[in-house]
Amino acid sequence: MPGCVPNSHFRNPSAYEFSSSTVGPECQLPVDIILKSSNGILLEVVDFEETSETLSYLLRFMHKVQYPDLSELIGKRLFELADAAEKWRVLSAMAVCNAHILSNQTVLEKHPFECLSYSMKYGYPKVADVAAPYIIAESFNVVVKRLGHDRSVIYAWVCGLVLNLKYRY
Repeated sequence: MPGCVPNSHFRNPSAYEFSSSTVGPECQLPVDIILKSSNGILLEVVDFEETSETLSYLLRFMHKVQYPDLSELIGKRLFELADAAEKWRVLSAMAVCNAHILSNQTVLEKHPFECLSYSMKYGYPKVADVAAPYIIAESFNVVVKRLGHDRSVIYAWVCGLVLNLKYRY
């Protein structure tokens, strides 16, 4: 491949299977990414931990197109996108994911543990406030099993439980 440097630190882009796709009808820019230096050398294919679906959504938040509709994203797929947005600091995606989690009753009802974990991990106290009522009646063992041993999340649950008891009596 012209311009490629044979070096163990660099990968051969032709060895990869590429999915040639575009962002959408409004923007026909290809989204396959290979880094190319200013002197024309292709460096490497970038490996991501995120799935192709998550990256596709994330890229649409970075192009000059209308943001994607997240109404179909509930549960794991939504939180994968929210995590990726936070990881890569895609501010528009961060804001839209946060708003979607806060305003979508189905997400809150079916995934309150994920909402609480997300809120504590990234500092969104409003999400914790709206997710807490769905978790407050759970036993300590269930909470630990679902949230792992993340002390900050367990602490948030205990505080919510104490506040709930305080307002009841």
